[in-house]
Amino acid sequence: MARTNLYFTTLFIFLSLTVNTDSVKKNYLQISSVLLWAENSSQENFETEGKPNNIQGAGSRYNFEGDGRPQPGNRRGGASRGNCPPTQPPLTALIPATNLGLTTQEYPTLWFYIPYNSTDIRQAELMLLDENQRPVLEKPMKVQLSGTPGIIGVTLPSTAKPLELEREYHWFFELVCDSENPSNNPRVDGWIKRVQPSSELIAQLENNQTEKSYLVYAENGIWYDALTRIIEVMRVNPTDSTLTNDWSNFLESVGLGELIPTPMTDCCSFSEIQTSVEGEESQSFRRKISQL
Repeated sequence: MARTNLYFTTLFIFLSLTVNTDSVKKNYLQISSVLLWAENSSQENFETEGKPNNIQGAGSRYNFEGDGRPQPGNRRGGASRGNCPPTQPPLTALIPATNLGLTTQEYPTLWFYIPYNSTDIRQAELMLLDENQRPVLEKPMKVQLSGTPGIIGVTLPSTAKPLELEREYHWFFELVCDSENPSNNPRVDGWIKRVQPSSELIAQLENNQTEKSYLVYAENGIWYDALTRIIEVMRVNPTDSTLTNDWSNFLESVGLGELIPTPMTDCCSFSEIQTSVEGEESQSFRRKISQL
């Protein structure tokens, strides 16, 4: 049933069931306005939330949604306060709309759009939890920002345990805007799953030029590896029109087309957070996790 017909049908039923005719006439316009508002609201939800997650750009042949099973998460930072005013686009994690991406790497790279100048917001933190929400990193990674705004990559440290095959991990990335009130800090979170590369994928990688390996990963739905590889190649060939077109298709395929013109920046320096009191940061880290 069309939404307009639904509106009039609902209105008719409501009026038919109302005994007080004078009251109906008196409140008709108010009732009508409410129903029209509901119809418009429904239309807005249909146009945004109702869209499929794997929004396809022109000529895109990539599907990074896997089995389509969404994970809880938020790839766009919410409303910010304090030293991090609202921006458009906001802090954004470059991940599929399901909040879950695949990798074949033990220590993959996660990618984020940082909307703030690094002279204003100098630090971010990354936390990584296993499927049972237990810390994989003993302490959060401290990321010293430089060259932002722009897209940055954060590679998981080789000093940590490697990602295990067929396990899903939950990461949190937070900009430190207000160290005294962390609830004011914009944060994004998502998931990553390490998979075993198939024999077909390995053969395809061996038969393709190294600079085209991102296409192989993309056609096999391996989001994190495809994204990392195309960014590496674009840094070497920033004016290549084919790469620019593929980059647009990548982002449009996961509904992040607004980031297409965003620059990529060479960033950052990393370290585990150091404290003067042994165990203090570990306890703080666990408290923060319990509040997530």
